Amino acid sequence: AVCEHNCSEHGSCQNGTCLCDDEWTGDACEISWLSLFRYCPMNCSDHGACLNGTCTCDFGWLGENCSIPLPCPGDCSGNGVCVLGNCTCDPGFAGADCSHSDVCPGYLPERGVNCSGHGVCIGGNCSCDEGWGGFDCSEQGCLGSCSGHGDCVNGTCLCMPRYIGADCGQGPYGGECPGRCTGHGACSIVERTPLPL
Repeated sequence: AVCEHNCSEHGSCQNGTCLCDDEWTGDACEISWLSLFRYCPMNCSDHGACLNGTCTCDFGWLGENCSIPLPCPGDCSGNGVCVLGNCTCDPGFAGADCSHSDVCPGYLPERGVNCSGHGVCIGGNCSCDEGWGGFDCSEQGCLGSCSGHGDCVNGTCLCMPRYIGADCGQGPYGGECPGRCTGHGACSIVERTPLPL
């Protein structure tokens, strides 16, 4: 098979395909690699590739010499930073242009955090970290949810009557008093005194 233009005398023909010499490219070895780079303005600012004297810009760059960063939608609405055509939103904002408020209860602007700093804001609602609760994650949780025998107030269990302990897990009478009789009796809720086994 014959090669087009005899490979422009810058390569060899094998089975109808030009195998170009090191400094040449193209279907017929008609393009000098040196000419490709020589004619591109500012070597495409290192943000693109030069082909036939024209810059083909990398994603995120524009212009004849690829020196203009791709603008972000709405310039990130003043609520974020533009990086290669994409907005990186400030805390409390979301969306392609950072125009949507993603503020949850417990937003602390001085720290740039939602949910009192103890949770994650998802769609305007707080998902609290373990050990924290409340609609804004400001309430410190209690040990074992007070074992179901008390209320958690500011991280401390307030036990229901007849229950004691940091987690309200010990009941002083009846079957709820392990250890109270030190293995030498049983507790009775009726008499409230240790009984012999």
